[in-house]
Amino acid sequence: MAEHSIRVLISRDQQVVSDVEVHGTTLLIGSGGHCDVRLGPDLLAIEQVRLTIEEGQVWAETLARTPAVTLLGRPFLSGFVTPTDALSIGPLFVQMASSQGPVLVSKSGHKRFIALAGLLAVLATLAVSAALARTQAGGGFWRAPPQSPFAESAEKGPPPCPERAAASATVAAGDLWREAIDHRERSPFSPQNGLEAVRLFDTAASCFAAGGDKDSSDEARTQGSMLRAQLEKSFHVHRVRLEHSITQQDYRLAKGEVSILKSFLAGREHPYAVWLDNLERWLEVTQGTRQSR
Repeated sequence: MAEHSIRVLISRDQQVVSDVEVHGTTLLIGSGGHCDVRLGPDLLAIEQVRLTIEEGQVWAETLARTPAVTLLGRPFLSGFVTPTDALSIGPLFVQMASSQGPVLVSKSGHKRFIALAGLLAVLATLAVSAALARTQAGGGFWRAPPQSPFAESAEKGPPPCPERAAASATVAAGDLWREAIDHRERSPFSPQNGLEAVRLFDTAASCFAAGGDKDSSDEARTQGSMLRAQLEKSFHVHRVRLEHSITQQDYRLAKGEVSILKSFLAGREHPYAVWLDNLERWLEVTQGTRQSR
């Protein structure tokens, strides 16, 4: 006769605070009294993570998003885990020490466990895994974001003028020019206004061209290019500050830089915006960890 078992180690500051083994296919971690692994409500939700043995592997599932569960700095929702994986929950690191066994039950009723190499691996690398997670979170993992959202595509070209008739295009160009100037004046306080001003200048350039005013078209396009360059420079400065703040583990400053960078992308779908969202969630976890110590 054979049964399954799951064993987990939970550490904090590289010290094991909980070592629990459950005979069965499911292990529940949380602060609730019914949980197999129970820690205080200041550390875990009532039900935080559930581990389940499925076809010889352990499937981990996040049951509560507060506090957030991460793996190597990335938000973790569900997936198969091995003894080399360390789930981070605030100041805690959760690692599976062994799973499924199987547990052999002799005729006399005594249980004998088949040792798993993973247990030794976890015990030997517990501190290394925690340090690795902190190192990757400290800068290395986050230093390969998608390309800048300002990267222009040669295929797109300038936006077309919404008016086709020359007279109408000239009127539209004047309105767009004035609107672009207004947005540019507000751009030092709002990157969104700056980006909108760039779009308006480029559209005005197309309308001036449609109306036969080449000089005004060139001027509008020049103004748009100059403003775009200023915004790109500002974006780059904040991006460098963000990377530096993470490297220095100044997470409070990093959160501020993320907020500024996100203001450049509000309302836009871009891989960099997704990257910043993920980083912001990770920083919230990190900031909370720092405050809880």
